[in-house]
Amino acid sequence: MTIDRASAIPVYRQIYNDINERVQSGDFSLGSMLPSESRLSSQYGVERATVRRALALLVDEGKAEKIPGLGTTLIDRQETPGAVTPRTTKTMMFLLPRGRRDADRINESFNAKLLATMVDDCADRGYELLYKSYTRDDTADDLISMCNPAGIFFISYLPVDLYKQLKKRKIPAVLVNQDHPLFPAIGIDNRGGSKLVVEYFLSLGHQKIGFIDGHADDAIASSRYRGYRDTLRSNGLELNSDWVVSGDWTIEGGRLAMRELLKKAKTLPTAIYSSNDSMAIGAIREANEAGLNVPEDISFVGFDNIDQCEFVNPKLSSVAMDYHAMTSAACMLMFDMLEHDSRELNVNIYVPLHLIERESVREMPV
Repeated sequence: MTIDRASAIPVYRQIYNDINERVQSGDFSLGSMLPSESRLSSQYGVERATVRRALALLVDEGKAEKIPGLGTTLIDRQETPGAVTPRTTKTMMFLLPRGRRDADRINESFNAKLLATMVDDCADRGYELLYKSYTRDDTADDLISMCNPAGIFFISYLPVDLYKQLKKRKIPAVLVNQDHPLFPAIGIDNRGGSKLVVEYFLSLGHQKIGFIDGHADDAIASSRYRGYRDTLRSNGLELNSDWVVSGDWTIEGGRLAMRELLKKAKTLPTAIYSSNDSMAIGAIREANEAGLNVPEDISFVGFDNIDQCEFVNPKLSSVAMDYHAMTSAACMLMFDMLEHDSRELNVNIYVPLHLIERESVREMPV
């Protein structure tokens, strides 16, 4: 669509009308997430504020729902629960397991950023990406009832039974942010990332290195812990159990984990490696409230390099991955299976990691 700036119709209303027309034509599917504000503003050649006003009108009229931190989803009021709705456009699904106490984990910064990046990557190939959370009790029918997906991306965890059910329905699936020896996956070297952090601390003279773990039953958390433990041992250092605490991937979980460490440790570590950035941010806040100075008294490094790393005080050093490389590889693998009608492309692709140094670590005096 070309915006007519000489028209008496306001620009935001032209965008609103065009989105409605694209819904009617099947270009946008009911129940799906619209492209991001930045992508729409680029397509229409307008400021994001103008796009935001058009989307707000859709929300006000009950045609769409704004999901904080994610985007705008078109509401399908005609959808029958349990029914598989045919769609005129190509659709993918982004499936994320629910967390402890049935929490929806899409609000975690890493997952939100991954989804936003993948929405754009799928759009580039003409596919819409729908988000859905699930529990391990869900069946394949439960998950695909909202649409007829061409393919499914499982995020961070692969429920093997569900995968097999989808395979019987000839729906290809790709695991993202975790590797797997038997299934197509895009992962990172979590143990290698932990080694990177511990060796970085050691290079700066730190010998007392603590660790904030994620979920005890999470494969990613387990890999990052093993990398931490094994790197200590390979450098002749004993693991101090008082310096190992568990969070739940959240900022509040990091606060509670740091509170536990401060309470039980007879002596404090000089550095702490957190399994993700959110827990590191929470731990830094708790350390500050306990009267500790970061990094003078205690240093921190996180994992994932979320946007908030640049906006905390001090700015957080973190292990970074290329989100676009991860999502592009996942889409490439998915589209290769679709285009070649293959469901057996059991390839694991690893995205490289690197450490970004900011202000949360200091060198120990000799």
